[in-house]
Amino acid sequence: MTQWLRAQTSARPLGVDREAKVIRGIILAEEGPFRSKGRGEFDQKSIRQIAKLANAAPGGLKSRLSHPTESDDGVGKMLGRVTGVDLGFIQRETPDGPKEVMVARGDLGFKDSAFKTPNGDLATYVMDVVSESLRDGTTDDIGMSLVLETEFEQRLDSKGRPKLDDTGQELPPLWRPQVLHAVDVVDAGDATRSMLAHGLSIEGLPNDVVFQAAEMLQKQFAGKSREFVQGHLTAWMQRALDAYFPIGDDEEDGCNVEALALKLKLRRRMHKSLLTNTG
Repeated sequence: MTQWLRAQTSARPLGVDREAKVIRGIILAEEGPFRSKGRGEFDQKSIRQIAKLANAAPGGLKSRLSHPTESDDGVGKMLGRVTGVDLGFIQRETPDGPKEVMVARGDLGFKDSAFKTPNGDLATYVMDVVSESLRDGTTDDIGMSLVLETEFEQRLDSKGRPKLDDTGQELPPLWRPQVLHAVDVVDAGDATRSMLAHGLSIEGLPNDVVFQAAEMLQKQFAGKSREFVQGHLTAWMQRALDAYFPIGDDEEDGCNVEALALKLKLRRRMHKSLLTNTG
C-alpha cells in the first residue's frame, strides 16, 4: 500500500512507497535557525552544500534509527541510505509571518536487513509512523537529524561587529557543512521541523510548481522588459482561460473542477500548442 503526501502537482512524489521500500522526499535539513536557540543556522548556501555532499556519498548517505551513543554504536539500528537529494521550498510560519524556506530532500531506501534487525523490524516501524502521521496530518511526529562536520561563520555588520536580532541578541553562527556522516531518523531534528513537510504556498499551490514556473519564465523572457512580459502573459492567460472555460459553459456561477475534469483533459489535448506558446 502506497501513501502519498501530495501527488500530480508535485515536482517529486512525497510519502511512503512500501512496494519499493522507500520513503520519498524526506527533508534532510531546512533553511533557518535551529530549534536549539542560539546554536546555529543554515542559510541557502548551507542547504546547497548539504545536497552536494549527500549526493557525493558512495551508495547514498547512511541512515539509522536515532543517533549512536557511547553505549550503543548503532550497528543494530541501520535503516538504509538516502539518495537523490535535491533542493525544494516549503512554507514555514515565522514571527514575521509565512516565509518560504529552502530544503534539501532525498529518498530513504531501506535495506532488506532493516526489516529483521537485532532490534526488530525497524523499517516497517518507521514506515508505519510516517504513514500514520500523513493520515492524521501530524507530520512533525518524526524527523531527520544530520551527523556532520562543519565550520562556523559569524555574522558581522558593516563595521565588523556581531550582528544582533531585534531583541539585541547576537545572531547564531551560520553552519558551513564540510563532511556528512549520516542523516538519522529521530523524534525531532534540530535543523528540521518535520520529515515530510507539505509546504503549500499562500495561493494554495505547491511551492515546487511556483518556482518551476518562475524558472520557465526567466528562460522564456530573458532580457525582456516588464511591459513585454506582462503583455505576453496577459494574452496567454486569456487564451488559456478561453480554452479551459469557454464563455457560456456551465461554470457561470462557479466552476466544479471535478465535474469538468474529463472535459478539461480533452481541451488540454486540443489546445496543447496554444497553451505552450507564449509568443
